[in-house]
Amino acid sequence: MALLLPIVNAFSVLVLFSILKKLQSIRKANYYGSKIPGPPGHWLTGNMSMFQNETSHGMISPIERTL
Repeated sequence: MALLLPIVNAFSVLVLFSILKKLQSIRKANYYGSKIPGPPGHWLTGNMSMFQNETSHGMISPIERTL
């Protein structure tokens, strides 16, 4: 029992540091991603909000403008 507490503490510290490292990399990607010109990309849907409530012809027109 006396050995269990330090092992649990060490494991929880390792998990905490790994979570903080992951959050730091996400914040870094969001920072540099905001510097790229163009519509904002969201973490789950990307740029799909541009095409919301559009017909199939309305979805093609922004793509044709960039070509």
